[in-house]
Amino acid sequence: SLAVRAEIGDKRGQIMGRVELGMIQLAQGELAPARQSQEEAIKLAVETKLPQGEGQARYQLGEIALVAGDLAEARKQHDRALAIRTDLREERTILESQAALANIALEEGRLDDAEKLAGIVERKLRGSPAPLLAVAKLLNARVRMARKDANGAEQELSGSRAHAERTERISLRTDFKLVESEIDIARGEIDKARAQLDSLRLEFAR
Repeated sequence: SLAVRAEIGDKRGQIMGRVELGMIQLAQGELAPARQSQEEAIKLAVETKLPQGEGQARYQLGEIALVAGDLAEARKQHDRALAIRTDLREERTILESQAALANIALEEGRLDDAEKLAGIVERKLRGSPAPLLAVAKLLNARVRMARKDANGAEQELSGSRAHAERTERISLRTDFKLVESEIDIARGEIDKARAQLDSLRLEFAR
């Protein structure tokens, strides 16, 4: 627990404990407490000169801002997280931040920027089963759909569909099914799209 980590002086554990608590609070829809937990993690990380912890907490602050609909704040926090992670040369977390910024660019309608960032992530992870590869493919599929290219979107999804179906990340499985339903609608396959959405309703009803 956080109290035990504080008692034994485990600063890194205290930081990550707050980050993890904030992630749980975000998953439960508690945005204000989640934000507070991440801000506390950042303060402790700065005080103890542990930039890895600050980078992780800022990434989570970006996700909180995205859920809150504040794209400017989300971009600001993810930019700062990326800068920290770039200084630390943490390849995996750099790609994680680039994928997050690609998603924000897509939400803002900056399709070229979204495609560029997602392409970087995809090239770095090509041939890897990492969830981030599926995220990058999904982002590229969403760009294709924004450009009214249903066939291109289907091609982007095809290589990562099996991984998305196996992942424990519910949000990733959900987003895949939503994009697939959009592709079906664009092709006039309404019954198929309805089946995709019905399967999502069943999953969330469990």
